[in-house]
Amino acid sequence: SYLCVENLELTAANYNIAIAELKRVYAKPKDLIQTHLCKFDNLAPVKSMTDVSALRRRQLTVQSHINALETLGVQQDTFGGLLGTKLMKLPPAEL
Repeated sequence: SYLCVENLELTAANYNIAIAELKRVYAKPKDLIQTHLCKFDNLAPVKSMTDVSALRRRQLTVQSHINALETLGVQQDTFGGLLGTKLMKLPPAEL
């Protein structure tokens, strides 16, 4: 992102130019949505119920992607069923 705006002088007038340029390069909602949905496919199972940090890390990772999808305008009911199915395959074996 720095390369997009590195030659702009730091002025109030260039602020809108910088924002427009960054949006032009990076604002690709369909790509972002697809990336977040693919992250659900790559979730690693937690090996043990006693590994609290791994369980918490997975929960925070899932919540982070859900929040990002909602921010991008994706309604939770459009991916919730798919996500539930994926998460049911990931619990530790002792469950």
